Amino acid sequence: TLKRDASRENELSEEERKRITRERRRKLGEEFLSLNRDSPFVFPPTWTFVFRAFFSIDGIGKTLNPQYDLTKLTLPYLKELLDLKDGNAFKTTLIRIGKRLGLRPEDINQ
Repeated sequence: TLKRDASRENELSEEERKRITRERRRKLGEEFLSLNRDSPFVFPPTWTFVFRAFFSIDGIGKTLNPQYDLTKLTLPYLKELLDLKDGNAFKTTLIRIGKRLGLRPEDINQ
């Protein structure tokens, strides 16, 4: 879907480039929709309010201080939550390394 022929694109008019870009986006959108047909990803309704609250806090913070960055403030807490997911930071790190190396827990536990 995303293949490009750079030599041919340089010879096209601006209108043709736009048409080709729209066609690529349409195809890409169809592919994403087809991925979502079998198992749709749906947020619980209450998450809407949680996201709205975070975006409101972020907007207020940036209005008061342009250097404000919510992600920098929450990063240590998010890391802690990820560590709690597996019990401790060491176990979480080992699991992450194992995933990057392609190891599966069922292979290791045999």
